Amino acid sequence: MQIFLSNYRFLCLVVGLVVLIGCGAGDELDDKDPSQPVMPGSDQSGTVSGTLIDSISNKPIPDAVVTLLDMEYTTGADGTYTFTNVPYAESHTITVEDPRYENYSNTFLLNKDEVIVNVSLSPLTGTVSGSVTDANTNKPIPGAVVSLLGTEVKTEVDGIFTFLDIPYVEEHELTVEDSLYQTYTDTFTLDKERLVLNIEIIPLNDSEEELNSLLENFSDLIESLDFENLPAIQSLFSETYAASNDPVTLLGILSGDVPLNYDEILPTFTNVFETYSWLQFAFKDRNWDITHARKASIELLLDVDSERVDDKALRQIEAKCIFEFRREETDWKIVYWQLLHLDIRL
Repeated sequence: MQIFLSNYRFLCLVVGLVVLIGCGAGDELDDKDPSQPVMPGSDQSGTVSGTLIDSISNKPIPDAVVTLLDMEYTTGADGTYTFTNVPYAESHTITVEDPRYENYSNTFLLNKDEVIVNVSLSPLTGTVSGSVTDANTNKPIPGAVVSLLGTEVKTEVDGIFTFLDIPYVEEHELTVEDSLYQTYTDTFTLDKERLVLNIEIIPLNDSEEELNSLLENFSDLIESLDFENLPAIQSLFSETYAASNDPVTLLGILSGDVPLNYDEILPTFTNVFETYSWLQFAFKDRNWDITHARKASIELLLDVDSERVDDKALRQIEAKCIFEFRREETDWKIVYWQLLHLDIRL
């Protein structure tokens, strides 16, 4: 009986040792289980670094503020940032703020000496629009070429231009070009959804001086009564020229002093040269309305003194007129002629 109890106790001791050894091996299996992440001790730390780039241009982003835990880092010219002594953790949150870009926030795992977190930021964009006007007249200029970020647009009839989806940048360069004006270049900052830029450009030439010269030339050519000057008179008119069809102007057309259209210019002034032996043709009381370097009009008093060839009779005409002008390539042309008032004295 004692031998049996001794054997039983020995057997229990052996079984207990086996169970105890088996329990000690369980932790090693858990550590080797690939389904469980291996987390280092909480006293370990590493480095977190990276580069911020623009998602459109792929260029580095300077001066952005990167935040991790209670630390902040402002990126340099190369767009890089670095945080040291960052404690290991399953989830760290990194944020990036820059007034030119959409805010960024993301989480990452830190479980080794160095982790690289590169960030691509989407730029905020806005609309840049405005008008281009003549610096002398403050009137809109159509057809001017406005350039921004390699894109060109032409101003509309009202001088308006618009650019969409322009990224927020501290310094954009905008250029306005027109062959009749000084080139305009300036920089601006875009930091809101809509920016309006109203631009004045300076004419290269004095339009009023040029138009006064045209009228003086017109007067001299008519007063010459020289048939060889007829082509020069016609060259002062646009091929689209047309006289008004109001009653007063029609009276001037019927009397042979005002051409109806471009085709009637040579016949009209041929008749004038044949009718008169002496002619004084003067433009007085000029009141200019210059829209821009390509368009203008004038209201004036046309004073004509003449002597007829056939009977030497003297005649004086006083006419209040409106002329409209348009620049075609480099030269001003007459495109419209209207008589507002006509007074004929024999």
